[in-house]
Amino acid sequence: MKNLSFLDRLIYLGGNLGIRPKIKPYVDLEEFIVDSTINLNNDSRTRETVLNWIYLFTPYFSPSKLRRILKVKDYNKKILGQIVDLLESHPLNSQNWLIVRKLADKSGDLKFNPNPGKYLKDTDFILKNCVELRNRVSGMSQVSADLKSYLKKNKKYKSLYQIAKETFNPKNRVNFEYRLLNYLSV
Repeated sequence: MKNLSFLDRLIYLGGNLGIRPKIKPYVDLEEFIVDSTINLNNDSRTRETVLNWIYLFTPYFSPSKLRRILKVKDYNKKILGQIVDLLESHPLNSQNWLIVRKLADKSGDLKFNPNPGKYLKDTDFILKNCVELRNRVSGMSQVSADLKSYLKKNKKYKSLYQIAKETFNPKNRVNFEYRLLNYLSV
């Protein structure tokens, strides 16, 4: 992520760690998860905030997109194993995280007790201020939600290829969703 610290993105995504100005660039949710594998053990409050955020929004993450990002970015395999344990433990999660588990090391015990009220801002506040999460929670497909969020934050994009690359989505799906969004807005 260009020019945004991990902590800035965490606060933007709902972490109750202070106040920061609104973030203008698009923040990719799955890329944030990958980056959290490197930053998770910075301090205990950050760790608990990230784990609570992942636990709260687990049903809206894409295993296949996460796998695509893991193939091109550096990450901590042991921490990824802990995060996959958390993703699989969510009672509302019916997605198949096996494709991500194959890229992780055995994690051991994950010591985590969900307490979003302590570590995260109110869900209504998060969804109001974070367009990336709001679009996912509204029921859009992952690619459609990413595309709509990206377009809202980047009025001067150069091409659909650029969007696909920066959102880690397949070019053909971005192309299809873009045409669909334009068709529905007519």
